[in-house]
Amino acid sequence: MLWLPYDEPGGHDEATAQHRAIAEAIRRGDPGQARDLAEQHVLDAIERLIELRLRLADA
Repeated sequence: MLWLPYDEPGGHDEATAQHRAIAEAIRRGDPGQARDLAEQHVLDAIERLIELRLRLADA
């Protein structure tokens, strides 16, 4: 389900920006920020999956 297209405009752009921010924090040697950014990215993905699952249940 993670690979399904985003319904919201700019969804892929946001995910790409999050990936870049995580990589940049790693490059700078800031593990705390990298961890925080990665955790937020996972939480965003979980929220997206829950919303998609609820929409599929209503269909």
